[in-house]
Amino acid sequence: MTLPKVLLVEDDAATQAWVTMVLEVLPIDLVCCKNLGEARSWMLAAVTAPRLLLLDMMLPDGSGLELLEELRSWPADRRPVHVVLMSAGSGLDSRLQQAGQQVDQVLMKPPGVAKLIDCVKCWLAKPENAQTAVPSAVCRSPDQREAINLFFGGDESLYSNFATSCLEQFGLDIDNGDASIRNGDIASIRRLGHSLKSVFRLLGRTQVVELAASLERCAADEANFSLTSTAEQWSKLRQVLLDMTLR
Repeated sequence: MTLPKVLLVEDDAATQAWVTMVLEVLPIDLVCCKNLGEARSWMLAAVTAPRLLLLDMMLPDGSGLELLEELRSWPADRRPVHVVLMSAGSGLDSRLQQAGQQVDQVLMKPPGVAKLIDCVKCWLAKPENAQTAVPSAVCRSPDQREAINLFFGGDESLYSNFATSCLEQFGLDIDNGDASIRNGDIASIRRLGHSLKSVFRLLGRTQVVELAASLERCAADEANFSLTSTAEQWSKLRQVLLDMTLR
């Protein structure tokens, strides 16, 4: 029996080794490339296209989105059947809309063992012409609709997958924020505020964007830094994150 090919494009050796170890439990033929150049060469030389492409967002020789844009012009038998974009969050921007239907799922890093295995099993089980299911009745705010059109090319399913991935990450963000406040780690607090500001902008959550921006400003003002004020800002943002994860 020929095992389905899964192509992982990831430059970080530790992450590549971790993914390889996690996916050993699945009946797949995993191929690893550390940059876009290696991925192009492998796909052009392979007998068949990979059933699934696990594509890191930021690579040494360019963005994963650049490869997706390039694949548009490739013959159908050279293009991967399904694509999962792996991102730490900060690299997603308006270029994501250019990928359109080429991206089946956005997986936030680190995804966790069960999440990664379920993701791979899910897409390998789907037929080649499968589309991500879109809920028939989803109530979105005007800001969310604008974000879907601006950042996700109007693709409701891509937005939904990204939002689901964010919910899984928020639990880690809460732990990170709590630890940073306890330790008075200004740099970590500032990075967290900046990252969440970008994530909520992509989600079209305008009011929460301002909460994250306020946290970032508090931590960035080293001359007037107040741990008490910063902790108050974090408490407000933390409650929003907690409410979202409990829904």
